[in-house]
Amino acid sequence: MRFFVVYLGGLLRVPAWMVKLTVFGYVPDVPLEPMGALRTAILLLAAACFIFLGLLGYGRRDVHG
Repeated sequence: MRFFVVYLGGLLRVPAWMVKLTVFGYVPDVPLEPMGALRTAILLLAAACFIFLGLLGYGRRDVHG
């Protein structure tokens, strides 16, 4: 999905709602657009939540040895 939206999105005129389905739809082009503190904080919080959930699932896996 990332490849489709990022690399082919402009060529195929992908709608804005489809671009926002990926994380890359929320990350600004830093040299061209200002980096907002709120947007960055939200992305970091979401990443931390997913890391925590991944570590929690990793600890509960059903593999012995």
